[in-house]
Amino acid sequence: MFKSTKRLFRSTVITVVLVMLCVGLAVAEDYDFNGETLKFQTRWWGVTPLGPRNDFDWYNPDARLQAHIESVEEMFNVKIEWVHSGEWFGDESFLATNLMAGDLPFHITHLEEERMAIQASLGTLMPLESVIEDDFYQGYPAVFKTDVDNPGFRFGSHIYGFEALNFQREAVGIIWNIDLFEREGLPNLYELYENGEWTWEKMAEIARLATKDLDGDGVIDQIGLCADSQRLFTHAVRSWGASFERVVDGRRELALNDPRAIEALEFVAELFKEGIADPDYWGHRKTGDFAMGYFYIHNLPEVQENCADTFGLVPPPKGPGSSEHLVDIWSQWMGVIPATVENPRGVIEVFRALFMLCEPYIYDLDEWQENYWYDSPGFALYVPDRQTLENWQWMMENAQGLVPPYIKMAIKMADWKWWNQFYDAVVEEGQSVSAFIASWTPRIQAEIDTVLEQ
Repeated sequence: MFKSTKRLFRSTVITVVLVMLCVGLAVAEDYDFNGETLKFQTRWWGVTPLGPRNDFDWYNPDARLQAHIESVEEMFNVKIEWVHSGEWFGDESFLATNLMAGDLPFHITHLEEERMAIQASLGTLMPLESVIEDDFYQGYPAVFKTDVDNPGFRFGSHIYGFEALNFQREAVGIIWNIDLFEREGLPNLYELYENGEWTWEKMAEIARLATKDLDGDGVIDQIGLCADSQRLFTHAVRSWGASFERVVDGRRELALNDPRAIEALEFVAELFKEGIADPDYWGHRKTGDFAMGYFYIHNLPEVQENCADTFGLVPPPKGPGSSEHLVDIWSQWMGVIPATVENPRGVIEVFRALFMLCEPYIYDLDEWQENYWYDSPGFALYVPDRQTLENWQWMMENAQGLVPPYIKMAIKMADWKWWNQFYDAVVEEGQSVSAFIASWTPRIQAEIDTVLEQ
């Protein structure tokens, strides 16, 4: 595997505490909580700045993590309490009910974009555009700097989220089986991508050639393309130059009946109908019996671990309506602030220090970025070559949500299994894409109108 030759430096407890305290001298004047207790909540109990995921637990800190927490408490003259471990948002009314009763269950939490949209529509979250300054992301690592314009943090005309994990992007790309391509005499995806020839048509062509019954038993056992159907359909719409929304006379409308969107959805549906695309994303990522997989790119280590073949990464193919390769963040996690929190900017700053999200809390940004790729999460340790590492880095730095959060929310409020129904109706039962979209548009539009109050 391709690995760095640089020796990595793991900070000791003393180093972390001393540096954090020195940084605290510079920020304490602006954010002094006078001994107040701040309640923090997260489902990501094991994502900390001190080591690999799940090495430490915010809710049950060992001596090293506790020392880090105490250094932040001293820096801001604050007490930090971790509360409601897990997924509180299983009850969508939880936060609204507590706020209406005058109870603030936490000062900050993590949400993904659909849940953020639901809570924002209920009025439980604080808009942040007037809270976070224009240079807010200036000190973040390169992989997170694009969040300044991240549509996944927006609902309506407001910004509700900010980068609050500094762990990984839930970005989606193409994991391809390098050895299988060589065995089958298929074109090299690195070369297609670099030459501007990596398109949806080319992906379909390769998938047809790669899909085979290897042992002659009548069952396909080498898949051309594996993909979660919802993600592939979604990406195709944007790659064809279409969108999920349009604005007509100031009113936002569902736009899946656009001819380009219909064409994109039909194209992908044909891949599944032909049997050259397989929707069993979760199964095949553990078996490696595929030529290409439209997967989370951080699944590469898992795929590599479960198969003797060598796998690489390229961005998703370019569509006929797009001048660039689009990279989707399928699950966009973010920090959000309840609507009744006082001093929200101060709370955010404590959180940034706690998770060491940016400078000055990342006291050596170059070292942080080296560790990110070669230590924890250590993505570069699992790549076979320079091309995959560079592609991974480019995708992480250029990924954004391709569907507005309120659209995802409206579709799921119309029916949480809408995309499954779409697949069953169009692929399995042969219903036309346009007919299915037409039958559902009024219902989804009603949800859009409700949540946007238009």
